[in-house]
Amino acid sequence: MYARKQDRVDKDRRLLNDHEIARVKELKEAFQQIDESQAFACSGSFPASAVDFNKIALFCQAMKDGDAVGAPQAFKLPLTNETAKEIYDAGEPSPFGRGKDLVYDDAYRQARELKPPHFALTYDLLSASAFLPLLAEKLDYEVRLEARVNKLNAYGPGGFFKAHKDTPLGKDHIGTLMLCLPSPFEGGELVIRQNGITTTFDWANQVKDSIAWGFLFSDCEHEVLPVKSGIRITIAYDIYISRELSMKKDKTILDTRLEPMRRCLRTLIDDVSFLPEGGSLAIGLAHGYPLGQDDSLRDFETLLPSRLKAGDAILWKVVEKFGLERQWLAIYDKHDLGFGLEYEYGSRSEKQNKTSEAKDFTYQPEIILGDSFVALEGEYFGECSLDEFPVTQRKDLVWVTFPRAASVKNTYIAYGNEPQSETAYAAVALEVTIPSADKRTTHLGAIPETKND
Repeated sequence: MYARKQDRVDKDRRLLNDHEIARVKELKEAFQQIDESQAFACSGSFPASAVDFNKIALFCQAMKDGDAVGAPQAFKLPLTNETAKEIYDAGEPSPFGRGKDLVYDDAYRQARELKPPHFALTYDLLSASAFLPLLAEKLDYEVRLEARVNKLNAYGPGGFFKAHKDTPLGKDHIGTLMLCLPSPFEGGELVIRQNGITTTFDWANQVKDSIAWGFLFSDCEHEVLPVKSGIRITIAYDIYISRELSMKKDKTILDTRLEPMRRCLRTLIDDVSFLPEGGSLAIGLAHGYPLGQDDSLRDFETLLPSRLKAGDAILWKVVEKFGLERQWLAIYDKHDLGFGLEYEYGSRSEKQNKTSEAKDFTYQPEIILGDSFVALEGEYFGECSLDEFPVTQRKDLVWVTFPRAASVKNTYIAYGNEPQSETAYAAVALEVTIPSADKRTTHLGAIPETKND
């Protein structure tokens, strides 16, 4: 994958002209539009055929100071105000992760919870409804998904959870599935944000005669708004990519979504006036991905392609179809490395300020790249020299987009649903090599057109 080759580190490309900048903008817009059209979260309710309240009950065992109290009790669904209150009282105050610590702070979260084995449904709703294969299909995954029960959450009147991101629980962890049990309540909307887009799950009316569900990718920021009345009860599952055999699926839908990006990249490649000398595009991914502290980018060669989310998956498949050389880049920036330097993605370099081509937003030599993800303590590396870490800066890249997950800065998240583990979200870019104009027709001339797929 990405190697710290000295020729790449030292090479300084020319600035792009107006025509080339326009081509990059077209590619940038095509990628962002595709990603924005993809769901980073989705919700619905189980069909009546899958929800038989005569078969489904919730068993709970009261907890106090970490110990079980009394015998488990069974609660029929739908829940009443009284039974929902009993379940709420059976739980213990919900903590959350602040850095590596598990803390209780009712200014940030007010809820109660039960952990397995102190609660369980008497009916395997996910298996009975074949839910996970359907979810994998909806999310365009070609691998199986696994669900692991995390906890039962109960929010009473005034209960809330301020904005946070779920703590990554391993390389295969992709998101969270929640089942909202039927009980009388108002408010408690789940608000989810990703890349400037907001979606809201309002389950209060949806669960009157069914069980609602909601899924979100683990790197999405989300919050639970205050419950106005009643008690909102959900069961959370951690969703993982399975390492078993891939599923067979119809590629028609996914291939249709490839078209805008593929058409745009084809136009760029066919334009011999665009980087006639050849060059390297850097495309920042829209999502963050869990990666262990000491993992190298070589691990991404096998792990990341099957775990890519939404528009990132489409980008990878388009580049793959063209047979272009590609590799992963780990992204850092000087400000977040703790060097005290003022820098933001998109700022102009000294070279740009001294030329008439200052509008070349694609030239960003200040961005710091790594060939591994260094073990981190807290938010910053500390007051150190770049030479002490496997990171470098490159002047040869043409930046199409910067990682929208760059706010993660390849560090631990500040607030999560659990204490931080040995896994953190990674801000990643895909480097794509564009051959010189004289080699494109021989190297890429055999690419089939859309009509031949």
